[in-house]
Amino acid sequence: MRTSTVALLQLAPAGPDLEGGLTVGEAACRRARAVGADIAVFPEVRSNSYASAVVEESRGGLYRHPQRWDGAALPPVPMPEAVWLGESVDRDSPFVRHFQALAELDMATALTYPERWDGPPRNSVSLIDRHGRTVLHQAKVHTCAFGLPEALLTPGTPSAGANWTPPRARCASAR
Repeated sequence: MRTSTVALLQLAPAGPDLEGGLTVGEAACRRARAVGADIAVFPEVRSNSYASAVVEESRGGLYRHPQRWDGAALPPVPMPEAVWLGESVDRDSPFVRHFQALAELDMATALTYPERWDGPPRNSVSLIDRHGRTVLHQAKVHTCAFGLPEALLTPGTPSAGANWTPPRARCASAR
């Protein structure tokens, strides 16, 4: 049986800068391949690292701590477009195509990003095979309803592809 080496990429947040996220992400993929990874898996919403326009002080913990709700005024909830700073991308965007072009590395990639959608974006992953083709795409089905900014995402729907079982794998660090 063939085993696959999976690199779980641990990356510092790039903020709401797609170009910065792209540069850091590509470098991480190259390092992962250099240590023998067959697939590189990005952290959730890596393209912008959950960067949003929700000011930390405005969160006040009220969304996470119901015990603070008695008599406490909730901060206003901004519109999703304002929260996500326009950083959502299409599946065929230059951002996604850039990682498809990394097929030169002969390595698969699980790329995560806020996907442009009709309404608020979706928290999505595209599995790009070692030939640069997207072979699986899934949006997070169970989004966090109690915390900003994730509460302002459109949930995905379960799909048959989400039941895919990878081959037996061993993990490698690509820091």
